[in-house]
This record gives sequence, structure tokens and C-alpha cells, in this order.
Amino acid sequence: MKKILISLLLVFLGGIAVQGADLDPAYRKAFGEGTVIATNGDYPPVESFNPGQFNFVNGEFHVKLGTPISFRAISPAGKKWKDFMDQVTKEKGGNLKYKQDGVFYWQIWTDRDESNNLLDATKNPWPTAGKAPNWGEAAWFSTDWKGEEAGTWDTVGINADAFMENINRVTFSAQQGQKFYIALYIGYSYMTPGGQMEQKWNSNLNRFESVESSGELGYMLSDLVCAGTFVIDGAKEEASE
Repeated sequence: MKKILISLLLVFLGGIAVQGADLDPAYRKAFGEGTVIATNGDYPPVESFNPGQFNFVNGEFHVKLGTPISFRAISPAGKKWKDFMDQVTKEKGGNLKYKQDGVFYWQIWTDRDESNNLLDATKNPWPTAGKAPNWGEAAWFSTDWKGEEAGTWDTVGINADAFMENINRVTFSAQQGQKFYIALYIGYSYMTPGGQMEQKWNSNLNRFESVESSGELGYMLSDLVCAGTFVIDGAKEEASE
């Protein structure tokens, strides 16, 4: 599946849940912490857990195509999003001079290749909790930080209406039983003017290096914060329009 860049302009789309209450503890009891939960319909309400809203089997959320799919990330217990943002700005502050905004940065992977063939599970094992897959992502997208208020949250949701068009782009050729892995990172976007020096991560040397900027938007991100698996139930032709 080809990589798809998805950028949600939330002022227009309204794609983040309003966080006006504490997260119902029943969510963590049912699904654990540091997880991303998935369901059909609107995003799960913050203050009121409804187990009937989810089809959760063996650690996987089952959803159907043709109706909106929504997500909610649940932070590790005792952590607010500000804790992760503070860590990023402290440890990865090399481009703060050209900071644009804070972001919730999401990645999605699938168990199929670009021809919809199953990946070799031996070479590409499904990730364990809190880890990213060892193969390239199918898509990534970012959602707005929403100012200082976002730092006080311990959960964030993606609105079904806002995300529907984008999830369809990722799952347009999904097969029954196809699995997806979605992960959340916290960080900030920046745009260093072309020709100026910026900090870039060198994965071969395992360190940041000063390089000349091309002027493109970049991101400084935390390690993986939350993640979860969702599975497509029903063949594509069974999904309603």
C-alpha cells in the first residue's frame, strides 16, 4: 500500500474531540493504557464509557467499512500530553527557533503490501504493545495541538466525520480480516527557511546532525506514546454506501 500523507486542518474539520471532562476510568480498565481504541460511529465520549460501542476481541478492535471509523488515544496512566511535549522540547529542541505548532502525529501500518498480499509474518511480525512495526507506514497525518489546553489532556479523539474520507483513502482496497496498526506521537512542527541549518536525525549514526534545510515542513516527535490494532470485518462489497 502506497504511503499517503494526510493533513487534517482541524479548524475547518473539527477533528479533535473536545476534552471537557476527566476520562472515565473504565476505559483503562477495559483496554489498558497507552492505547488507541477504535469504533464505528462518532468518537467515544470522554466521561462515559459504553462497552457496547466496541467490538474488542483478543486485543483487537473490529470495525466495518462504509460507516465512519473513529479513534481515541488513552495516555499512559498518570501522564498528560504536556509531559511528552516537555520531553520533546527538552531533548529535541534543536529546531524550536522555527517552531510552527504542537502536533498530535499519527501513523498507520497494515499487514498487506501494495498488491494487497499478506506480508511475511516471520519477516514482518505484528508489533508488541507500545512498539512500532518494522516496515514502512501506509499513511501518516497530523492533528492540531489546540494550545496550552491540549497539554492538560490525557486523551484525544479523532472525529469520525473528519476522518472518514481519509481512512477510506487508506482502506480503499482493504480485505476482510485485514489488520491495521495506528500509533500516536507527540511533538511539534517546524519550518526552517531554505538554506538555513536545521537538526535532522541520522538513523545510521543514531544522532542529530546539522544539515542545510530545504525549506520543507518538518517534525520533532516523541517516542511512540499510544498504539492499537483494528481489523476490518466484512468484505468491501458488504459495506454500505
